[in-house]
Amino acid sequence: MYKHVLALASVLAFGAAGPVLAADAQTAEKNSPPPRSTDDTQPSPAARCPAQQLVLPLDHGPRAQSTPYLNRLRAERHAAQVKACVAVGK
Repeated sequence: MYKHVLALASVLAFGAAGPVLAADAQTAEKNSPPPRSTDDTQPSPAARCPAQQLVLPLDHGPRAQSTPYLNRLRAERHAAQVKACVAVGK
């Protein structure tokens, strides 16, 4: 008797879940972005060569890892790399 009730309850549960799952699949298909074409235009120079974010080590305090002079050199080098990358992309 218990097996019959359990089988009937599971059939009803799965029967009720079927349309819900089908509706989820339809809405997911509707909300998906359109396929991209392969012949897109060329990306901008900034997108072609994304610059690494400049991160400078600590240059003051009792546990300084660098000096202000070295940080200035790093910043100048980074600016030159970004400028060269943009110039190549033009």
